[in-house]
Amino acid sequence: MAVIQRRVSQFPMWKIRRNGLVVGFALFFVFIVLFSGRARGEGGCTTDCQFKGKTTVEDLITKQPLTDVRAFGAKGDGTADDTVAIQAALNFTEGVHGIVFFPHGTYKITSPLKISPNVHVEGLGVGFGSVILPFKSSGMTIRGADLKQYNGYGFRNRIKGVTIVMRNAPQFPAIAIDSAYTVKLEDLFVFDAGPGGGITIAGANHVTVTDVSLYGVGKGAGIRITDSDVKLYNMDIEGFHDGLVVQGDHGVQVLGGYIEGNGEYAIKFQHAGFNTVIGARVATGSKQGTAVGFLVGSEHNTVIGSSLNGLGGPATLRQDETSKNNLVINCDVRGGVVSAASTLAVWNEFGSGPPQGMP
Repeated sequence: MAVIQRRVSQFPMWKIRRNGLVVGFALFFVFIVLFSGRARGEGGCTTDCQFKGKTTVEDLITKQPLTDVRAFGAKGDGTADDTVAIQAALNFTEGVHGIVFFPHGTYKITSPLKISPNVHVEGLGVGFGSVILPFKSSGMTIRGADLKQYNGYGFRNRIKGVTIVMRNAPQFPAIAIDSAYTVKLEDLFVFDAGPGGGITIAGANHVTVTDVSLYGVGKGAGIRITDSDVKLYNMDIEGFHDGLVVQGDHGVQVLGGYIEGNGEYAIKFQHAGFNTVIGARVATGSKQGTAVGFLVGSEHNTVIGSSLNGLGGPATLRQDETSKNNLVINCDVRGGVVSAASTLAVWNEFGSGPPQGMP
């Protein structure tokens, strides 16, 4: 015993303190690791955490920012009526200002899907991945008349990445926008549209339509715009009676794209003013059709740097007796120009003076 005491007394104290600190730090580290792991497993939070709680599949399809329509009962099998389920998802998302997501599937609906302000709709992109299949109904609507709590005006919406097939609803438009503000349509595909047309926009402002393809069955209008401020980027409109119909002077701008293969008019201005087409490929669908028409009191519309093709028919460009002061600048005009009592200015020879009116 005396020997043990003597050895202990001879052991340097600084070594005891050092070894104690090492053991202490090791135990502290183990405690932190175990505690943080337990905290994460039980929904606790360490540094810089945001979400507290366990994450499940149900969470992923109902929490912000995405609301999956399947979370509300949508089947997407092309047979079950998914109208109520999808509308419930849209209504739920109005409260969180999020995105309603359509995964791969075909979603049959029998009444228009009403999209409230601050709600976005998103699918898998152009093609047949996320398909909406209306039956005797429009596809999607953004209508101020449906939004009394917002003073009858829709706003802040985006519809992106879905395909709308209209073969079972030929009398209705695929998308109808009325009395709305700041709406974006992107990367969409409208197929088999009939007399009801593809997209109708009325009384709206700050609307942009980008990379949208519309294919009709020889009737209706691909896009009909009335008294609205709309910008159309890189559109593809084919197979309708009229490709693009513009009414009003709120400022429609067509920037690039293809509007061709439509029966009567590729672009028709009716009582329209101060609208612009730039860098587009515009062609009729037959020799009896017209690429661009200025009709019913249309004034101050301009077509610039575009390809205009009447397929050898009598009227690539047409202006009636009620319209005037429309201008076609630096365009490749293939076909005839028909102008009534007034004149249509076509200017391709720069440096030779002002544009000359063509009889």
